[in-house]
Amino acid sequence: AGTVRIPATADGLQSGTAEVAVRPATVAKVKGRCRGMRGQEDDGAIERPDEMGRRMEKMQRLTPADVQATSSHANYPLTNLTDGDDTSWWIADSRTLPQVITVTFPTTQWIELMRLRFQKDSTYYGYHVETTADGITWTPLIEEEITGWDFHPREVQRDVKAIRLTITSVSDAAAGIAEWSFFAE
Repeated sequence: AGTVRIPATADGLQSGTAEVAVRPATVAKVKGRCRGMRGQEDDGAIERPDEMGRRMEKMQRLTPADVQATSSHANYPLTNLTDGDDTSWWIADSRTLPQVITVTFPTTQWIELMRLRFQKDSTYYGYHVETTADGITWTPLIEEEITGWDFHPREVQRDVKAIRLTITSVSDAAAGIAEWSFFAE
C-alpha cells in the first residue's frame, strides 16, 4: 500500500508527474479455475467462481501417460503443459501452424471436465479438440476462437484414451499454453 509517483519528460513537451494510490488486493488469488476472471495475464487471476469451476475443484485431476506435440521451444518444454502450474508454459518453437498436441492416458477412462489455459490473455487462439476412446476413431469435442483469458472448464463427459488439441490460428505470437488439465469424479 502507498503511492506511486511517475515523472515524465520529453523534448519539446511539458514535463509532469502522476500519482497512483496502491493498495493490496482484498480477494483470493487462484490459478485460473473459473470463468469471470480479472487481473493481469502474468500476475495470476482474481477468482469469481462459477458452478462448473466449483464442480472442478472437487474432482480428481487425471495424470496423462504421454504427451506429444508438433514442436516445443527449448526454454518452454512440453513437460510444462500438464505440470499443474499455470506459471510454467509450453510454447511452440516457431509460429508455424497448425500445432498439434496429443495427450494419452494410461487406460481409457471417463473424463468429466478439461481446463485449457492458453499462454497470453491478449492473444486470440483458434483451435479444435478431438477425443478417441480406442486410439483409432477421433470424435470432435470443441471448435472455437477465444482469448487466452477465457480459461474456464469445458465439459468432456465421455470415455477418453487420448485427447488431441489442434491450434489453427494465433493472433500475435507462437502458440503457447500455460496448462491443460483433465478431471474426473
